[in-house]
Amino acid sequence: MNKLFIHQPIFRLLSPVFIGVMVYMLILLLNNDTSQVYLLFESQEVYVCIIAAYFILELNRMAIVISKKIKIGLSEWQQSMAVGVINCLIAVLFASITLHFYFSIWVGFSPSQAELLAFNSIYVVVSLLYFTLYFSHTLLSSENTLRLDKEQLVKESISNEFADFRNDINPNLLYGSLERIITLAHENPDQAEELIDYLSSVYRYMLGHKQTELVPLFEETEAVHQLVNLLNALPDFNVKLDIEIEDSSTHVIPGTITSLVEDIAKRTISNHKTPLVIQFYREEEYLVVQYKTNDRLSLLEENVSLEKSQRAYSYYIDAPIVEVNAYDDCYTKIPILTLEQNVAM
Repeated sequence: MNKLFIHQPIFRLLSPVFIGVMVYMLILLLNNDTSQVYLLFESQEVYVCIIAAYFILELNRMAIVISKKIKIGLSEWQQSMAVGVINCLIAVLFASITLHFYFSIWVGFSPSQAELLAFNSIYVVVSLLYFTLYFSHTLLSSENTLRLDKEQLVKESISNEFADFRNDINPNLLYGSLERIITLAHENPDQAEELIDYLSSVYRYMLGHKQTELVPLFEETEAVHQLVNLLNALPDFNVKLDIEIEDSSTHVIPGTITSLVEDIAKRTISNHKTPLVIQFYREEEYLVVQYKTNDRLSLLEENVSLEKSQRAYSYYIDAPIVEVNAYDDCYTKIPILTLEQNVAM
């Protein structure tokens, strides 16, 4: 409430002075007596107008404050209209009291009906303008608050999706790797130690980029190499990489390629006789991931990797991630994010 302009001390002190002077000049115009303008601050009437404006505006403000604290079962719109009517009644009442007081004390006779009507009408218009300014400011503030809340929810949703996408640690891969390490610890300690290095490199990359939105492609491919080394150390995996991109300006969201390669390896049959070859190359504005399909018979999980990637990429670019199957080949096209595009956004 204190943030509204009508509650600011400077506005409360200066606005009655400005309004009182304007009311006095308007009365002079209505009475066709503009010759008194040069004696503006020597006239008693101008101070009467300022005092009336001060009391009326303060009472209008008090009515607004009370209406915010008291709920009388009306809708917000009905309550606002009621406050507007009350402000008009306040203007009529205190304008009449001020005018009668001035005439009875200083002038010595009662004001005419025309003078009373003009004086009251002007202050009713002032109260309506005061209420209109308050009401429009309140509507604008409410709309801005709703927009900010909505943007905050969208931001939190996107942040959650990013966190979920970047920090999605596959428990099957983790447990499978640990089981393999336990087995090798007795059979081949050197190979077990090597597998631990691969495992730590993969998850160090995932956890180390928790707060990173974009990484250069070469960093992601280094993590992919470690992931492939880890997969190849497990039974029933034989994955080979063929990466033909060396563009240092190409960036990806951390985890995009690693999760895609892991998903492909998980869904495709590969062994020492039939390796799974995954190719990476650039095609116009897309990073293309190509491999030959050879689906496993049982899939334990739905493919959510591309869906997560698409939600994350939609924050940066409108182009979708595309997956195309042509005969035995599968193509996944990921929009390229360059450093220049990122800065522009």
